[in-house]
Amino acid sequence: MSGIKDVPVQITRSQWNNMVNNARRAEETAQQAQQRQRTADNALNEAKAKMENLNRTLNKEIAGLNEEMKQMANEQNRRLNEQAKNFSEAMGDLKVNLEAQIERNRENLQNAINNVQKNIQAKESNHRRQAEFWVSQTEIFFTDIEQYRHDLFTPNKLQKLRAELAQTSSDMQSEAFQSAISTARGVFNQAAELKEIVVNAEMEWNFYYKKFQETLADARSNMNYRKTLQFTFPTEDGEKKIDADINYWTEKALDRIEEKLVQIERIATNPNEISTDRLKEMTAELKQINAEIENAEARAKEAFISSQFRAEMAVKLEEVLTGKGWTCEDGTYEGGECKGKYHVKFSDVKGNEIVAVITPDENLANNLEINFFNKDNDEGFRKTQLESIHKSLKEDGGLNVGEPVCRKGYEAKISDNDAIRNIEATAAKKAQTARN
Repeated sequence: MSGIKDVPVQITRSQWNNMVNNARRAEETAQQAQQRQRTADNALNEAKAKMENLNRTLNKEIAGLNEEMKQMANEQNRRLNEQAKNFSEAMGDLKVNLEAQIERNRENLQNAINNVQKNIQAKESNHRRQAEFWVSQTEIFFTDIEQYRHDLFTPNKLQKLRAELAQTSSDMQSEAFQSAISTARGVFNQAAELKEIVVNAEMEWNFYYKKFQETLADARSNMNYRKTLQFTFPTEDGEKKIDADINYWTEKALDRIEEKLVQIERIATNPNEISTDRLKEMTAELKQINAEIENAEARAKEAFISSQFRAEMAVKLEEVLTGKGWTCEDGTYEGGECKGKYHVKFSDVKGNEIVAVITPDENLANNLEINFFNKDNDEGFRKTQLESIHKSLKEDGGLNVGEPVCRKGYEAKISDNDAIRNIEATAAKKAQTARN
């Protein structure tokens, strides 16, 4: 019978589930709940302000346009303003509707522009003045488009239209007024369509920005909550609160998650530089961050419970051995680290010693290593003690205790791991913790 025995000890799934379920997350404090609400409100207010700004811009009359052109532009603003106000949660249906609406709008715009062209031609036979009219009206529309974030949604498009309009100067100088009219009117058509595209892109961006802000506020609130989270455990004296200390139990998983959150928050400080696709991507990343936060909490809870189980196993060992004349001298987590090994030492009146080392393992298990230090190397003595421990843990402790396995090299001798006999040194040493 060896001087070192390894015994796998596994808690039953029902026992484990019971322990996990009993360890409940403490409710947010009133202050935390208020902060969460403020964060959510701020996010919604910012998103709302973006949409209100779009509506205000659309409500402005475009100054400097010809009366007929102004009527057309105001009608365009009215339609777009109505679309912005009707922008709702039904994004899928709305996108389909918007595509159909854009096509109808394009036809309406073209008809309106054609009508203006006819009226101008009827009133003005001078081709130079007609060309000057379309150039001036197009430039005014350019100024209108500049109120929106056109470069975010249609990079360089307005700049290209300006370059096209500039070509009319050479036509005017060479008195090719018909060509200048055609060019300027064509650019105006594109400018009117560009405004439709940009404003619709603004609406879509605002929709996803609201979603992003909501998810960001939720992720930040969840992160702050987990930093001070407590678990509540039922005891004979009522519920007991324990600091969750998620970073400790998960090798600083919360810090690593927060690094990703802070990076997104840093990008969010310049929303006007974030594309719609990037908003979607970051919203998905934030949802993943929220899931990772939940997972870190669950891992911390399981690691804590596993640690508590090691201490409880030591108590069960103490009950078994003290009932057979042994004295428990001391017990400690290695290096004082609760996520690591637990050592407990026993001695009898003859000077024999047993040191048990309970090591965290996977699959809800802990490995029990029993080191015998008996003076006369009595194999029968070790066998009797081991059988007693095994039987008591299995029958009285209600644990799934596997068959003891002799440590290779110690089949016929006592343990020579004298260092573990010094419990004070064990408590002070650097712990070798299992990674959860």
